[in-house]
Amino acid sequence: PSQFTGKRADRFELFLYHHWRCVNLLAIGVTDQARLALLSMSGTAGAARFGRTRRRMDQIYCYDYYLYEMACGRYNGAEEAFADLFSSAKNNYGRVLAMLGLGRVHEHFGRNEQAREAYEYAARHGNRLYAAAVAREQLEGLQSVR
Repeated sequence: PSQFTGKRADRFELFLYHHWRCVNLLAIGVTDQARLALLSMSGTAGAARFGRTRRRMDQIYCYDYYLYEMACGRYNGAEEAFADLFSSAKNNYGRVLAMLGLGRVHEHFGRNEQAREAYEYAARHGNRLYAAAVAREQLEGLQSVR
């Protein structure tokens, strides 16, 4: 992170660094460090001027925030947030992430058919995205539950 100069482009790169750090820490269950990455994301996004990049940062932060909350066992508001992220997404990446999040919420509450549909959407539309690979893994897990 020390190589970032504070310029607008660098600010977004720093934000993405903390985003991927948060996602990877959550994937291995290190929630205390993921929380710190979220705080860094919040500070970096808060310093950005309002506009397209800031809106994108806010969407990514919202996604990561609810992933963190769900990793801590708190699902309140997650379904609505992911549905909003899906409907407001300006690109395929945002829609795939939102559906992956929705799939996780549905699976947690035992709505396996809805989870399957969400994961299938993410896998089908995600092409080679990491989120699509995760969705495929989740689908395999749901298949074994049948």
